[in-house]
Amino acid sequence: MKIKLNAGGAMLSSSRDEQRYIPLGVRRNDRVSRRDRRRLRGEEEGVPDGIWGTLGGWDTEMPPLRGTIMCSDYGSVQSSAELAGEATMEEIRMVRMGRAEHFNQDPEAAVIERYISFTPKPLPELRDGFTLDELPKMRLTLFVKPDEGALVFYQRTATGAWKNKIDDPFDTEIEYLLPEPTANGDCENRDRLNYQIPVYPSADFEAVETDNGIVLKSTSRSASKLVIKALVFKRQNSTSQDVLKRVAERLALNRHNLQIWNTAPGSYYFTDVTANDIDFNKRTLLLLHGTFSSTRGTYGGLFERKKNDASTQAVFLQQLIDNGHFEQILAFDHDTVFLSPDKNAERLEAMLGDNEFAHPITAMGFSRGALLLKCLACRGNKFKIARAVTVAGANHVEYTRLPGRLSALCNALKRITPPSAMLTFVNALAQHSGHVLSFLDGIRSMNKDDPLNQAILNPATPPDTVLVPIAGRFTVDTVEGGRIRKIGAVALHGVLSVILQSLRHDWVVTEERQSAVEPCQASPTMRVIKVKSRHTSFFGNNLDNDELLRALTGGP
Repeated sequence: MKIKLNAGGAMLSSSRDEQRYIPLGVRRNDRVSRRDRRRLRGEEEGVPDGIWGTLGGWDTEMPPLRGTIMCSDYGSVQSSAELAGEATMEEIRMVRMGRAEHFNQDPEAAVIERYISFTPKPLPELRDGFTLDELPKMRLTLFVKPDEGALVFYQRTATGAWKNKIDDPFDTEIEYLLPEPTANGDCENRDRLNYQIPVYPSADFEAVETDNGIVLKSTSRSASKLVIKALVFKRQNSTSQDVLKRVAERLALNRHNLQIWNTAPGSYYFTDVTANDIDFNKRTLLLLHGTFSSTRGTYGGLFERKKNDASTQAVFLQQLIDNGHFEQILAFDHDTVFLSPDKNAERLEAMLGDNEFAHPITAMGFSRGALLLKCLACRGNKFKIARAVTVAGANHVEYTRLPGRLSALCNALKRITPPSAMLTFVNALAQHSGHVLSFLDGIRSMNKDDPLNQAILNPATPPDTVLVPIAGRFTVDTVEGGRIRKIGAVALHGVLSVILQSLRHDWVVTEERQSAVEPCQASPTMRVIKVKSRHTSFFGNNLDNDELLRALTGGP
């Protein structure tokens, strides 16, 4: 469906309302009935006939658009990678994976893909530098039933006519756009979702440090374009909290398991154990994984062989045992989303029972695992942590401070999380507004202004644990993929840099925050170890194992 914009940039609409917007979808004779106009304005419940959404200006202002907009009439229920792009197909697969199985078996519960393709005229006053707050914004309204969910995102594709086959379906990139909070704060009683859509001058831009701070600059000629995609699908009708809890249960993300490293020759894996299987007299290393992850997801690079690796040398974790640095290695799989680090610590202590370690232990925490590590060090129950290493420690994650920035966190995690159950949960999280942060204690704890975080980093009695932080910083040479994916990575890095107000970050945490030692004690001989890496790309990739060994043991 083609919709023309007039020469002044105002949107044409068959509606006679004072607010001007474009009805999206199929309409008879290009007209909107009086009943549907009332529904569009929210004066009457129900989904307008043949209209799946509207596009207008944010806060009634008109975005400066000209030209032609292409959009779906109804939407596709059988998307293909050749036309939709593999990135869209992957989002559809994760939507299906995250909802109840009976919906996937119901032919009437298809995931409907809709699009809006537009190429706004360049905004010359923004080309030389702009911030996110200076961007013009559109409002996309999607009409959904109480038993329907939605996922909206920008998709970066190569320039060219829309609906043509994509030259490389795998070389497409997405950026999640989260909805605004609904009036009742959940998804039970609503018939629409509103999205704030930033209008970028072009699809290609990057962050630049100036005397006035960090700004974004667009390329003079865009090599890619942005298309808005909306996936609408059936799911159970309930609150956002219940929806996310069901997804976590379906993906087994709310587990709490103790694991031990199997030291049998050539058997490189962790095994689930109970306290009865642990020798509390051995010198022990404890591993704590990060958000949306697991022991294997975080530390797999330290013990999993890469394809075609014919090496006979023991993997890193086994070398720690073979060379006498530790006698046993434990790991704790835990819920990083719904439970705070303090609650995780209580679960771990309960699993250890009445046992206590005879010797001080060494611990390593990645990302949010750094907060759990510091929490355990402060509690001092069951064991004393003498030495600790934090990698990309999430002492404060700026996105968690403002609900409106949750989309940026989801986009960062989307790019750095390998295909897994955790990535599917990020997909589910992006279907909800930043309001969900109010009940996700595991994520709230990464906000320095939250009491959950302050209790960890500002205890009444700081521990005497010696801590060595390892911090990462993004560089362009860490990006893999085709031309569009690299363009998307540079653009996302620009957005994240503006939000974090620093070019020195690993896409999730600034280098400064990763380097924080508090409330533990800094090592007198080792300060911060800095690595060129994005979040989740340290182990087995960018962090040298000799550097990690030095941090864990304090040796040369």
